[in-house]
Amino acid sequence: MRANTHVTLVVDNTAPQTQRSKCATPPQSFLTDQHPIYGGKAEVVRTQQSGGYWHFRMWISEERKYVRKTLKTTHLDTAND
Repeated sequence: MRANTHVTLVVDNTAPQTQRSKCATPPQSFLTDQHPIYGGKAEVVRTQQSGGYWHFRMWISEERKYVRKTLKTTHLDTAND
């Protein structure tokens, strides 16, 4: 014996479709912590790859890149001095 089974698919196309961006999840920030210094002209930052060490970072507009130097400390109070 063979059972005849029919499946009916219902498609609802009445809802407006929104276009999604190619990146479904928001990008994660490279910086884990950042604190502005010198009135926001520079900052003390810690990254995912820095191993917990703080770095000085400042944008150099003439060169169109950041200058970054390690502060060789894991303590924020020492990094801000």
